[in-house]
Amino acid sequence: MEATATYAAALTALAALVTALALTAVLSGDEEMRRRALDVLRAMCGGGWGS
Repeated sequence: MEATATYAAALTALAALVTALALTAVLSGDEEMRRRALDVLRAMCGGGWGS
């Protein structure tokens, strides 16, 4: 049970990090980075790549 909680906490932290990096890229001026970051965010939300 404790290992499951640790695993869930680690996944949550990883998702928060990826989201923060993606949002930083979206807010940057680079169009290619913005497009890729939006793809990552869509994939994390279940939208799949390029949807």
